[in-house]
Amino acid sequence: MEQKQKARDNAARRIVDLDAQAQQAEQFDLVAHLVAGGQVIVDLEHLLESDPAEGRRVLRTLLVGAITVTPVETADGVAFDYRGQGRLDPVLPGRIGGDGKNLSTTELVTGR
Repeated sequence: MEQKQKARDNAARRIVDLDAQAQQAEQFDLVAHLVAGGQVIVDLEHLLESDPAEGRRVLRTLLVGAITVTPVETADGVAFDYRGQGRLDPVLPGRIGGDGKNLSTTELVTGR
């Protein structure tokens, strides 16, 4: 009986923690974070393995079009090559000036 109650308590704490994490994620402003000098580094492979739904969402945001998968015969059997064209503007929009001058983080993020 005590074990079941401990398991329920642990599950309830975990739900509270996950709700807090979800609320923080919803309130996160990437542009404000970057303007303030923050960095965003995403290990996409880890994200796809640990949270496939979120990994696919990130991929859809970063891809210009479809991923092309091509089977290839190798000495070890069939392997698959994949190609896709990506873009950074969903997470890092901006423009580098034609005169080659360095832009501030604010100018890079906002494109101004």
